[in-house]
Amino acid sequence: MARMAGEGEFAEVSARSFALSLSRVVAASLLLEHADWTEATGQGGRPSAAALRWCARPLADLVDAGADHRSESRALAMDESPG
Repeated sequence: MARMAGEGEFAEVSARSFALSLSRVVAASLLLEHADWTEATGQGGRPSAAALRWCARPLADLVDAGADHRSESRALAMDESPG
């Protein structure tokens, strides 16, 4: 049973990481689409600069959901001291 709980925690961490990565990619797509539209209509380059800045950062961070990470996450969620 303990093994299944650990697998469930791993799946939860992985799903959360995937959802956040997907949201950053969608935001990047929308920023790039808006920047393209403003460039095409001659409305300035500020949206392009914002899109480039957003896309320069990692959009899909992969979380190492090992035992230490899960233990620290559990401690943070339960307002306990990690360890």
